[in-house]
Amino acid sequence: MAYYLISGEDDYERIAHNYLKGFNQALECAKEKNSHVRVLFNIISNANDIYLGEALGQDFAHKLCGSSSKKLTIENVDFHASSIGSVKSKSTFKEKVFLVFNPQLRDIEAKTKILDKSVDVIVIEYHAVPGELERWKLDSKAKKI
Repeated sequence: MAYYLISGEDDYERIAHNYLKGFNQALECAKEKNSHVRVLFNIISNANDIYLGEALGQDFAHKLCGSSSKKLTIENVDFHASSIGSVKSKSTFKEKVFLVFNPQLRDIEAKTKILDKSVDVIVIEYHAVPGELERWKLDSKAKKI
């Protein structure tokens, strides 16, 4: 189990870079755990924003968020998109790596408590509120990347 935090930025290029950094970290963790990745968004219908398209390319962003399958495959690792509210218990999803975009503090704290302890969680902080997740970072002993 490992927790990672990518801090919020207030710059277009840095935000897109952080999104890419999150995907790269999730891919690395998934390969280590021989797992796929569950990608969580606050609202799945708003997930395919300009930053995601800039980081992954519009085609990949559409496959993850705009297609009916909500699935993207990178280097034989499947990334499946869902809303953060869909995580109800340890057994909701089988993936051992979660990539979480822009969660509110209360949401990521609640999800951290219910996820299996073997799960790696990579969190990308919301760019409009840098520092919001500082308490979660300290409580979960998240590594800043």
